[in-house]
Amino acid sequence: MTMSIIPPGAAAPSSTLPAADSTPPRRSSWQLGLAAVLLSSGIATAWAHHQPPVAGKQKPHRATAVQVATAPPVIDGHVGYASFYAQRFSGRTMADGTPMRPDSDNAASLTLPLGSKALVTNLRNGRSAVVTIRDRGPYVKGRIIDVSPSTARSLGMVNAGVVKVAVRALDDLDPDEKFDAIVAAAESDAQQAAE
Repeated sequence: MTMSIIPPGAAAPSSTLPAADSTPPRRSSWQLGLAAVLLSSGIATAWAHHQPPVAGKQKPHRATAVQVATAPPVIDGHVGYASFYAQRFSGRTMADGTPMRPDSDNAASLTLPLGSKALVTNLRNGRSAVVTIRDRGPYVKGRIIDVSPSTARSLGMVNAGVVKVAVRALDDLDPDEKFDAIVAAAESDAQQAAE
């Protein structure tokens, strides 16, 4: 086959135009697999850069395609399972750069922004606690939040280890609703102390 240069504005000879019924070339499975991997890594990178900034020191957090695929959406009253940090994680650096303290209100979420507050309610006993999202996780299917051992005691979930909870983002509430949620958590703590 010979190639010829066609000047701009000139019509191409009919022999060089593709037939109207021609089909696009087939792609091999490895080419399609490579395209899928490149697309998913681009989506994961875009998701990782979408995380809102937190004031102060922040350790960079890199998302993976697995995090994007397994991250459940956390909305008002989202229900799922909660677990708590083991003692061996005490002192380890969390996603926001602070050390994990077992006696704090630290929590991990895949979807809530770092530094945000959330109300976690144990659906077995009705106890609630306000937590601060400082880490990413949990990476177990069906779990929506990891809490500190102190918060786990407040929620009455230490013996069970994993309990069904409702998570409600407090940063999206108006001040009156936020106040009511915090009062409910304080009343839950007072009820636990009385028992």
